[in-house]
Amino acid sequence: MSIENGNTIDLSVLQDGTEDADANPSNEIQELSISNDTIYLSNGGLVKLPATSTFSGSFNDLADVPVNIDTDATDDFSGNYSDLNGAPDLSNYDTNVSDDFSGSYNDLTNKPTLSGDVTGEINTATVEKIQGREISTNNPADGQILKWDANTNTWVPGQDELGAAGTTDGVAESIGVTGLAVFLALVLKIVF
Repeated sequence: MSIENGNTIDLSVLQDGTEDADANPSNEIQELSISNDTIYLSNGGLVKLPATSTFSGSFNDLADVPVNIDTDATDDFSGNYSDLNGAPDLSNYDTNVSDDFSGSYNDLTNKPTLSGDVTGEINTATVEKIQGREISTNNPADGQILKWDANTNTWVPGQDELGAAGTTDGVAESIGVTGLAVFLALVLKIVF
């Protein structure tokens, strides 16, 4: 490069033709050279390469493994519960799964039973009384209602003395109830 007629160019911002943003000559680009297992920097300094250039892929072949990583397989957990330190003793617990609960209510033992007016197990309950008074086991005929019979001290099926159900005083013709309840007529004549 040349300059004529006494002109000058300030090259202080450039060093070796490269812009030097920090103007620090100690951190400039250097030349690298390699010899055997060492990389050398032109202004001094070097980097030593590992003795072998291939890695087996095995963790055990690593050098300078951090101390918090256990490489001793002799003290690893076997996976057996009895090898745990401080584990509760479960030797007296039932290990036979063939006698475990199926999850079905019907398979329960000592199920609660109902007593009083309604008796039996919940899924097969029977209404045997109304307010502590016996109910006849006779099936009612069509159109009959439950009536109190003072002679037998029992609720019994009988004819409605007012006529057919549903024809007197706007009484509903019938009502069906499922579950633990029993079909009862809405009109009961209780004579004590």
